[in-house]
Amino acid sequence: MREKYEKGKSYKFYIIIGILGGSLVLILILGVPWATIFPPETVTPTEANSSVLMTDWTSKENLDKLCPFDFYGDKGEITNIDERYDLTFYELVDTNVMPDDFNEDLSEYDYIMIRVNPKESTDGFWTTYDYFYPNFGKNFVFDMYAYHEATDLYGNVLDVIGGDEWDLATDGNYTIPLWFPPETFTEPHQGKYFAIEDDIDDLSAKTLARLYNERYHRCMPTLYTLTDDTCVHGLSGEYEWISESFAIEFVFNETISMTDGEVTQVNFTSTCDYDYLLEYDDDTIYFVTTESWNTFYDNFEMFFEVSLGENISVSTIKAGRVTIPGRFFGKDYTFTSLQTLAEA
Repeated sequence: MREKYEKGKSYKFYIIIGILGGSLVLILILGVPWATIFPPETVTPTEANSSVLMTDWTSKENLDKLCPFDFYGDKGEITNIDERYDLTFYELVDTNVMPDDFNEDLSEYDYIMIRVNPKESTDGFWTTYDYFYPNFGKNFVFDMYAYHEATDLYGNVLDVIGGDEWDLATDGNYTIPLWFPPETFTEPHQGKYFAIEDDIDDLSAKTLARLYNERYHRCMPTLYTLTDDTCVHGLSGEYEWISESFAIEFVFNETISMTDGEVTQVNFTSTCDYDYLLEYDDDTIYFVTTESWNTFYDNFEMFFEVSLGENISVSTIKAGRVTIPGRFFGKDYTFTSLQTLAEA
């Protein structure tokens, strides 16, 4: 089990020992229910046809002429909850269409799927992301975001007082600031202010600086991908709408304990401006964001206070993308683009 933590609040948990199975994850603190926001984005009823509005998550630029999507409607054969997430129960209504060009009557469908930028592997720019909506035989304006994922991230683990790097073994209050590359020449940007086909020689130095600085248009998205959806939705928990997100991994030198006075005891308090989950597995603590974030409007910073037993220290702290198969976290996770922030 795992627990949901809300932005801007501080939480403490005491690590619990006694793992009977290798991948067992134990609950960390008092239960705080998390009601899944459903559907994932706002929809507005319309009178005639359905349409799509697409916005870049970070720059907030209108992408109605730039970001394509595939549109699926159910075949009318869905009889149970998990069939709603099985693409074999859907038909393709329109493919690789721009939002500006989509205006169709979808009142015959009870459920729809929208796959943003289905050709990411060839088109680049925005990360493929699937939206699921109960349609209820009506037409809506579907208001969605497109996520341009950061190519990398940088950061450090610092003492809140003085700003020195943490030695990974001393009790205290610490901070993890993170930022994106200041320059990139991969998929620079598309938006209403300038597009990739613009002549680079015609752009000002100021515009070029924004074009190449990922801070202005990249983000760390929390993604849902239909093809990765293998969970039982009637039983799934906090990760029901997440198949990939951002995480920070704290690996300790040995299995950690909650027993007061034990030489392997760890007490851990955390806070962040983004919603997140904390999970524990043997010798590792995972901090996993459950909402997308960028560094354009706010810096990313995760704070924590830690108290370590006599024999315990941190071996490594890493950050990166994590896939969550089956919507359950634990030892079956897969990290991608993992960046070492601190190492013993």
